[in-house]
Amino acid sequence: MAGDSGWWLVTVAVVVTGLVDYFIRRWRFGMVTPRELELEKQVAALRQEIAGMQEQLYESARRESAALLQVSELRETVQNLMIELESV
Repeated sequence: MAGDSGWWLVTVAVVVTGLVDYFIRRWRFGMVTPRELELEKQVAALRQEIAGMQEQLYESARRESAALLQVSELRETVQNLMIELESV
C-alpha cells in the first residue's frame, strides 16, 4: 500500500505540473506578445468598420424603403388620374 501511494503522488504531481505548464503557456499570466496586440488592434478596427458599414446599409435600406413607398404612391396617383381621364 505504501508503494501505491507513492505512485499516486507521482501521478498527481505530473498531472498538476502539466496543468500548470498548460496554463502558463496558454495565458502567460497576462503577458501579450506584440503580434497578439497588433492582431487585436486589427480585429477591433475591422469590427468598427463592420459596424459603420452595417449602419450605412441600414440607412440605405431605410432610404430605399421610403423611395419604394413614394414610387408606390406615385403609381397609385397615376392610376387614379388615368381612371379620372377615362371617365371624362
